Amino acid sequence: MDTSLLISWVIWLYSGFFNIGALAGEVQNPARSYKIAIAVLVPVTVIFALWPLAISVSMDPDRNNYDNGYFETLATRLAGKWLGYGYLIGAIASFFGLLASSLVVCERTLSAFVNPRNKSADTSLNAATANSSAFVGRNRLVR
Repeated sequence: MDTSLLISWVIWLYSGFFNIGALAGEVQNPARSYKIAIAVLVPVTVIFALWPLAISVSMDPDRNNYDNGYFETLATRLAGKWLGYGYLIGAIASFFGLLASSLVVCERTLSAFVNPRNKSADTSLNAATANSSAFVGRNRLVR
């Protein structure tokens, strides 16, 4: 098993949770909203990650077959080309969504560092610092 690849995949998969902290200043009562967001998002993310994996493993338990694009192959085998294409379109939409949210967080983080006293940005410098530290730590861990 390639442990560094596994760790980078898991960190990338859950990197959206870093974004919640950086945008905490954008909502009313962030302490309450953050707890609710985590309480809802963690179980939903785990279910949506494990459900396709459980179906895939039930279809093909040989882990040597799993390579890039194999989930799409299994989706096509399960229900035809329409599900394979649906899986591919869903994956692309997910990547674009993660990219867009990361760009918004980067913009908010930079604005907090450039002008930490700016009340219109509503982003706390502490949240921006913690978010940036998490990204730096993630990048150093993957190398």
